This record gives sequence, C-alpha cells and structure tokens, in this order.
Amino acid sequence: MSSDIIKIWIISPSYIIRTSLVSLLRKKYKGALFKESFDLHNIREEVLDNNCDVIIIDNGFFSSILTQKETAFVNAIKSLTNISLITFGNSDLSSSLLHSTINIYDSPDIIYQKINHILEINKNSENKLNSEELSEREKEVLVNVVKGFTNKQIADNMNLSVHTIISHRKNISRKLDIKSSSGLTIYAIINNLIDVNEINL
Repeated sequence: MSSDIIKIWIISPSYIIRTSLVSLLRKKYKGALFKESFDLHNIREEVLDNNCDVIIIDNGFFSSILTQKETAFVNAIKSLTNISLITFGNSDLSSSLLHSTINIYDSPDIIYQKINHILEINKNSENKLNSEELSEREKEVLVNVVKGFTNKQIADNMNLSVHTIISHRKNISRKLDIKSSSGLTIYAIINNLIDVNEINL
C-alpha cells in the first residue's frame, strides 16, 4: 500500500452487491476510499491509472474475459504486489487466477479476515520492494525484457554476456518478487520505465 489510506475498487453489474460491500467494508475500514464500476469497459487502462490496494470483482464477469489477452491481463494484475484481486462468487477459474474469494454466505468477520490477510501481504511486499531498489543497469535489462527481446539480443544490445543478462534477470525477479513477464510489464509501466504504447499487452 502506498499510503495509510486503503483503496478498494468493487466491480460488479449488481448495484446491490456494490453498495452492500461498500456499506459493510466502511464499518471496518474507516476512511477507506471506494471506487465502484458496473462493467469492464476500459478496465485495463483504469487499473493502470488507479492505485488500488484491493479489487473485488464479480465472478460473473469472467465468462466475458476469457480471451487470451484478457486472461493475461488478469494474471498481470495478480502478480502485482500492490493490487490484489478478490472475486465475489466461486469458480475453478477464479480460484486459479485470483488471490481470494468472497462468498455470499461469508460472515462479515470472514470477509474482513480475507481482506486483512491480503493487505498484510501487500504491506510486507511493499516493504521488501522499498528495501531493494533496482539498479540503473537492471532497469535497462527490465525494459529490454518487457520489449520482448531474448537474452542474447539484450546481451548484444548492451555489450554484455548472456550469462550477465541471466544474472541480472534473476536479481530483478528476486528484488521485485515478480516471476511472470506480464507482472514485470505492469511493474515497468507503473514505474514509468516504459510507455504502454511501446509494448503489446
């Protein structure tokens, strides 16, 4: 979390679900900021523009975002350290893609426990990131990785050995605690290392 203010984004076509969750969560998280959306229009751009701690998304949406690009996008959000996805409703898909699931039958205490657990993980991840910043050389390697270059191409571009590039990539993954290329892409965009127009999401 980037500040002490918790930011929660609830995405559901149901007005009742959105308002009920906001009402419930306001009781626990005093001063929290809430964003509500009723569809997935421009969700990719909005996630990049909104610095949320937790996104709660209605499971009913997943049937409409099963294209390769959208599934990769959901995986990219999952790999972020400062955003976690919780789905409202159960499915095998959501269990494999998301951080947690809120069920309509969950008690308020169970819902709070799930969100608190995720917020604690996010806080620990952020502290880890803040303690280990990428070097300028590592940032340069990261940008090349995000652009889709192979280790050999990056080595040639930077006049380094392939072994050195592999070593840099391992250090980048360790420092950021991000293993997937989609997660590294989102990290690079959010930290202004690369423009979104330079890559294919």
